[in-house]
Amino acid sequence: MATAWDDEESLTPEEILLRFKKVIGRDMSPEEKHRFFLPETPPGTDARTNIRQSAADEKP
Repeated sequence: MATAWDDEESLTPEEILLRFKKVIGRDMSPEEKHRFFLPETPPGTDARTNIRQSAADEKP
């Protein structure tokens, strides 16, 4: 039976990590990466997934 996603390409490991962080609001744990069959964090992902802090969030 055909589905609406048959013509869609699979997400890359980097896209999976970014989408997880966007939806859940945190990085995947090593166990979650293992369950999603993901390798260690792909190069370059760390810089794009770090949550930016505002000046108001910084405490002296």
